[in-house]
Amino acid sequence: MPYEWSSIDVRGSSRLSAGFVTLAAALVVGMQTAGAQPFPTKPIRLVIGSAPGSGNDIASRIVMVKVSEALGQPVVVENRPGANQRIAPEIVARASPDGYTLLQCGTVTTAINPAMYRELKYQPLRDFAPITLFARAPNVLLLPPALPVKSIREFVGYVSANPGKFNYGSSGVGSTLHLSMEMLSVATGIKMTHIPYKGGALALADLLGGHLTAVFQNIPVALPVVKSGKVRALGVTALKRSPHLPELPTFAEAGYPLDIAAWYGACAPVAVPKAVLARLNQAMVDVLRLPETRERFAEMGIEPAPMSVQEFDAFIRVETEKWAKAVKDAGVPAQ
Repeated sequence: MPYEWSSIDVRGSSRLSAGFVTLAAALVVGMQTAGAQPFPTKPIRLVIGSAPGSGNDIASRIVMVKVSEALGQPVVVENRPGANQRIAPEIVARASPDGYTLLQCGTVTTAINPAMYRELKYQPLRDFAPITLFARAPNVLLLPPALPVKSIREFVGYVSANPGKFNYGSSGVGSTLHLSMEMLSVATGIKMTHIPYKGGALALADLLGGHLTAVFQNIPVALPVVKSGKVRALGVTALKRSPHLPELPTFAEAGYPLDIAAWYGACAPVAVPKAVLARLNQAMVDVLRLPETRERFAEMGIEPAPMSVQEFDAFIRVETEKWAKAVKDAGVPAQ
């Protein structure tokens, strides 16, 4: 119960009264000073559920280098790949909600996994507080140059004429690379054998080695090999053409309106104070708006997409519903 200052007996020494007031004021100032210590005061850790070198890893590191400069504290990026990106969110969900352990939350960790697994040790909408989106990157369908098809419709016709003969690789069951082909199969009726890998780069390597018929790959990973001519790119899984591969049609232009993108951002344990979330959001949004960040992202084939905390929360909820429907429509069995 707060003190009632009017009830204090001040009939004694005025010197004692003055001393008491001075002491009380000093205590209040001291408490305010201690409570006003700015965040952050020590290094921050960003946990990523994919391996080093993946598109979301590269983009997150670009952002975090500048965020570290803005906040005046080191930001350590920690890769914890495995289990279809379930390990990283499990770690962060158990972390202290103080803003010093963050999750690189994305399409798989946040929107797809809840629809893919009967038992998930974390629930994104319950366990995490959104900070901001970093970027979105659609997928590209890649083929070996020797395959005698040069358009999306030719590819569909070629595979349809040879049911069960061809295979495709992905970064694992439930990844956007896997679900891109499953959603194309739903739209066209084509049948191919899925070969899951422990990473999209491994699947791409086997495509280059002639062991796969096709792969979907995120633009940041696909762009260098497309530009080199080592693979043939047929189209992007977006409703409008990518400014980084403007010559490629969208699947929507071919009559198959796939709207699929890998997206990556940052989240924190749900009980992190709002003031800390706001500080992190402001630092990250400012970094995403820097010309040098935009230039680095453009080199990767992605565009920054900074959002407020509220906008990112709404975005995640829409994506969660979208991917739950996509997994169901594709008939992918729950794991």
